[in-house]
Amino acid sequence: MDKKNYQYKDCPYYKDIEKIGELLTQVLENSSKIERLTDGDWYSNRELFEMNQDMKEKFAEFNENFRKYNGLLEKYTALENRLSRIETQKQTTDKANVDWREKIAWAVAILSSLFAIAQYI
Repeated sequence: MDKKNYQYKDCPYYKDIEKIGELLTQVLENSSKIERLTDGDWYSNRELFEMNQDMKEKFAEFNENFRKYNGLLEKYTALENRLSRIETQKQTTDKANVDWREKIAWAVAILSSLFAIAQYI
């Protein structure tokens, strides 16, 4: 009788045994999750830590974007104010020019009328 060294992997049911081991691991993980849910603990400490790290990264990104937005908002407000002043200055200048044109037109009309009257006198 020959004695051969058989190994675990030589067993014809090796793959089935591996699958059973994986399923058993899943059952144990699921039973611990079910236990946590029934006890009121929704997440394990590791899961909470990972979520916390994720939230820290997201908040850091949010804060950076918020600072950028605030800077843009201040610049936009300053530009709006500047544009408003420029438009007001232009409107004032245009109105002053129209007023001067009207006054000059009236002065020319009055002087023309006076010269016309003066010629007949």
